Amino acid sequence: MNTGLENLRPRVNAEQIGKLYGISAESVRRFTRLGIIPARKIGRLVRYDVAEVEDALRRAAEDQRSPK
Repeated sequence: MNTGLENLRPRVNAEQIGKLYGISAESVRRFTRLGIIPARKIGRLVRYDVAEVEDALRRAAEDQRSPK
């Protein structure tokens, strides 16, 4: 059920995501360009939902571990 509350979750910038995960802001931007982590454009700004980034990184790590 979509309650609309996902729009109220805080959005952060690439620098803040980088600090949270111990990587550079440029790495965050590169992962975004590669489609590894989701981002939203709000006007001219690019913002990240921390929960969405965490889910995406968890899925990417699981994909790396699974045999191909």
